Amino acid sequence: MFVLLPNHLHGILVVETRHPAIAGQVASSLQNRSYTLSNIAGSMKSAVSKQAHENGHDKFLWQVRFYDRIIRNEKELYNIRKYISQNPLTWEYKKNLPENISDL
Repeated sequence: MFVLLPNHLHGILVVETRHPAIAGQVASSLQNRSYTLSNIAGSMKSAVSKQAHENGHDKFLWQVRFYDRIIRNEKELYNIRKYISQNPLTWEYKKNLPENISDL
């Protein structure tokens, strides 16, 4: 689940350590690699930046850091999904707050 707003995005990334679709040689080649959330976020940022720049959005840039949280149970998952889905509804109000106004 990802929601894109004008100056930020919210998303839930599901990381599985074992996936039934990965088998044989693929599993053995991935076995010795270390994938971190930072690696995954960096790859996503790189791919999106490339697309943005190729499509004329020359001033597109990412915030250096990102906020992450481990979702530990169904109640947390429900609350985070609710927050993400309702976030665009408050954007019209929040976009005029001083901390959300950009000089770019």
